Amino acid sequence: MSWNWKTEDIGIKVKGAPAVSSWQEGRLDVFVRGTDDHLYHRVYENDGWQGAKWEDLSDGNVIEQSPGAVSWGPNRIDLFAVWGKELHHRAYQDGNWNVWTENLDGATNDAPAAASWKSWRVDVLVHTTDNHMSRRYWDANWRGWDNIGGEVGFVSSAPSAVATSVNRIDCFARASNGRLIHTWYQDEKEGQWAEIDTLAIKDAPAVVSGGINTNQGRADVFVRGTDDLLKHRIFIAAQGSTGDTIYIVVAGDSLSKIARKYNMTLQALKNLNPQVKGPLYVIHPGDKIVVARGNVASGHGSWETGGSWEDISTNKISSAPAAVAYWSPANSLKRIDCFAQGDDNKLIHTWWK
Repeated sequence: MSWNWKTEDIGIKVKGAPAVSSWQEGRLDVFVRGTDDHLYHRVYENDGWQGAKWEDLSDGNVIEQSPGAVSWGPNRIDLFAVWGKELHHRAYQDGNWNVWTENLDGATNDAPAAASWKSWRVDVLVHTTDNHMSRRYWDANWRGWDNIGGEVGFVSSAPSAVATSVNRIDCFARASNGRLIHTWYQDEKEGQWAEIDTLAIKDAPAVVSGGINTNQGRADVFVRGTDDLLKHRIFIAAQGSTGDTIYIVVAGDSLSKIARKYNMTLQALKNLNPQVKGPLYVIHPGDKIVVARGNVASGHGSWETGGSWEDISTNKISSAPAAVAYWSPANSLKRIDCFAQGDDNKLIHTWWK
């Protein structure tokens, strides 16, 4: 993979890992904790920063950790921040930010992670002060906290999380021995934390999905090595043994027409295909539409065959990375953007397309 690299001199000093989300192709919403412990936001769109300055979203609160963010649909961002060692939430919807109305508890000394595998669903995860990883999710209402991955004391960083298939979240973190660990959960099943690589790393990893439908199971993992270089490798999460049933869109098709063809509800078809975004749910000839899911296998998965860690640049970073990906209308991976804190608290930005 060929990566571009840029040190962004954008009028702000950052403190720790940024967070980034994307709700449409070509648009990134970047969030940073400033050196003044405020939380700032700016849009990066069509390969350029938008607006003249960063927007302060902290509302007077002293931000203690790097933020977390995820988008589950057009014009929607769920943003998480920590102060008072507790997790707080606010949302962006259709051009407006709501206030910090929700204190989600979840005592933590690390940055939160957020993931979404369908519209109207957000999972947020934290490394708790008693060294568990705890998860809480929203599906129009917030559910209670539960611990994921078992074994207290094994996790020593903030988690990262990504949806690798419908209803499956894969999680990565740094273990107490400095190596990369992984767990997963789906429905009522979950895995235990397990070491998946011997590479020594600093800080929390970052991870993006290669696509819930196309490239199912692919997770692009980014870490800060002990040499302070940003490294990348592809992980393939365990997937179903029977395979999904895929319909290839032809001219004149619509989701409602495909739903009738397969004797299923329109909402069920939308849930199987979160890459098709509302409100119009436009599809094109050649798009791959899932009409039935195969049996999803329990287990961790493995690194891509023949793959290894690649150094993205000789430039050094001084924080955990953050990353986001987006796909073409045909649901193939099109671009990955990765951010981190560089020297002198500047923002480092690298991308592949």
